[in-house]
Amino acid sequence: MKWLPQDMDMFFQAREYVDTAVMPLIGLTFKEQAKQSASVHDFISIVSRQVEQQFKGRVLLMPPLTYCSDWSKEERLELLLKWKADLDKQFSHVLFLTSDAEWKTLEMEIGQSLLWISPIPLEHLEEKYKQPMMEEQVKMLLKVISQKWKK
Repeated sequence: MKWLPQDMDMFFQAREYVDTAVMPLIGLTFKEQAKQSASVHDFISIVSRQVEQQFKGRVLLMPPLTYCSDWSKEERLELLLKWKADLDKQFSHVLFLTSDAEWKTLEMEIGQSLLWISPIPLEHLEEKYKQPMMEEQVKMLLKVISQKWKK
């Protein structure tokens, strides 16, 4: 389920089955890395939508948690932990999906909620290669999420 009006109806009807919130983490910048930032956003958006499709009925795909890439680690962490605290009250599993390697340095503070996935620069790939690469990334991520559910 996505954060859309029609999916919210479904969410409340099947609330007891939806135990996982997935929130993409998206860093924004308007500096030299803006194109790379947009590319990562595109990649994470595609991956998160595919995860939601695979686990529809169990996962609620939240709107992305957007932050400025210039923010300090402490500022980012504070924002994420506020969201995590609120979401933990509603869901058994709260997962943050990112391709920003800086989040990996905060894994100890975040706990098992962080899912880091290596970004693929989609704009440089031919269409015939994009789909298989994305499918492989999503397949790996689905396994990780399934393992988290077993714990």
